[in-house]
Amino acid sequence: MIEGGGKVSREIRDQAKSNWFCFFSNMRNEPNPTLIKEILFWAYIDHGKDTLAHIILPQNPRRDFWRRHFSVDAFPTIVLSDDAEYPDNYIIFPPSFLYQEVFKDPNKLIAVLDFYHDKIVDGYTFDNLKKKKVLEELSELTKIALKQLKDVLSISAAVLK
Repeated sequence: MIEGGGKVSREIRDQAKSNWFCFFSNMRNEPNPTLIKEILFWAYIDHGKDTLAHIILPQNPRRDFWRRHFSVDAFPTIVLSDDAEYPDNYIIFPPSFLYQEVFKDPNKLIAVLDFYHDKIVDGYTFDNLKKKKVLEELSELTKIALKQLKDVLSISAAVLK
């Protein structure tokens, strides 16, 4: 775990296929502890060195910087980014996405994390991830309507094609 999105060695950054910034209000609020546990288990047990999960809590000195960078204004929020140090492209999963009924089953959240991680491992770029076809696949996976997904997911510089 990289607490707070601090400095990550180039070797570790280069091995990671996906970078996740996970913003939480604190460790005690529900459902944050469950969500934190699921993300950490997924990142470090299931994927080892091919993903980086940055758990960003209020006491972190870089929290304000990352919140401004990604325009995070509510918690919990998860951000998938293209780089651990200077992300340009990213997808924001805000509370309105994470609090969907479907995610009461933690396996569904893990399925979404795997969905995006696997796409990146398969060579998808963030431009590919912005396409309507990918959102349609995500809609099928989560059973969340495509229009609703478009309303809650924020994809940097996205033009859905």
